[in-house]
Amino acid sequence: MNVEVRTEAASGNTRPIKASVGSSAPLRASQPAPATDPALTTDRLSATPSWDQEFLDERQRVTALVAAVAAAKSKESSAPYAPQSINQSPVSGGGPAVEPDQMSKQVINSSPTLKFLYSDFVQTRAPWMLDAYQFATRVTGPVGAFVSLGFNLWNAKKLLSDPKAPVFIKGGIMGSTALAGVSAVTATRLSLAAFKILPMADTAMSALGKVAGVTGLGAGAILAGINTYNTFSNPKSTAAQKGFSVTTTAASVALTILTASSIGGPIGAGLGIGLAAVAVGGMFAQSFLAHNKVANEVFSTIGNGVEAGAKAVGGAVAGAARAVGHVASSIGHGLSSAADAVGGTLSQVFSGW
Repeated sequence: MNVEVRTEAASGNTRPIKASVGSSAPLRASQPAPATDPALTTDRLSATPSWDQEFLDERQRVTALVAAVAAAKSKESSAPYAPQSINQSPVSGGGPAVEPDQMSKQVINSSPTLKFLYSDFVQTRAPWMLDAYQFATRVTGPVGAFVSLGFNLWNAKKLLSDPKAPVFIKGGIMGSTALAGVSAVTATRLSLAAFKILPMADTAMSALGKVAGVTGLGAGAILAGINTYNTFSNPKSTAAQKGFSVTTTAASVALTILTASSIGGPIGAGLGIGLAAVAVGGMFAQSFLAHNKVANEVFSTIGNGVEAGAKAVGGAVAGAARAVGHVASSIGHGLSSAADAVGGTLSQVFSGW
């Protein structure tokens, strides 16, 4: 085994470097580690000259983005409220038609159809018409009540999920839905009694039929009122739409009151038939005659007249209030002067004491 000795020139020292055992190839001298120049060393984490400016530019972009989002939210919150459109049920449902002594007279008077079928003319000359209608309404009465309840639930879903909807509108739709639910339940119970499944006394059936009718009409009246508010809140509504919405609401409220009251006879019958026709007709006219020229001209004239009358009444009330204020001010001024005079006199009287 041969051993060669070489020197390392880097340090000036000499030390033997042995070759591996069994190898005749000489080993090269180990190279010295390259010198490290501190000037060539760069800290990669240190800031470049433009780093501060880039940070400021990025900060400005983020600030501008936040400001834009805030401005968009502010604009959205300040935008005028666009009310949700609601759907009114063309039927209110209610209790089925039963025997004359089991029916509420107010319910009969509120419906043109019932008034005709329960008339002496039909009962004496064509009683089969009333029999057929009674049988049909045992099913259609509760079905119509549930249809009305479905409209209320659909409207309630839209209005209650609207964060901008006024509180009284949300309360109104909840009340309307509750009344529609009562109407559906009572109509179903009355229908079961009419089918002899769960019999009831005649007086109970009459009372239950009135409850079913009044609650169904009340739910419809509240929906009509909500529709009127939404119609007037929408700047795109025409004069005809506003006029027909007011007409429907007024007729629905009056019909509900008439049905709940004890008004009967020819007056009750005439009012019931007329109000029912106006309520249903106004509801459909609001959709189909929204842009009718004649309807818009008529309701524009009515609206201008109502506005002028309201301003006149308001001006008169304001003038009366100012006059009362002037009178009160004069009286107060007189009392103040009298008090000053009395006080001065008493001061002079008692000044020598």
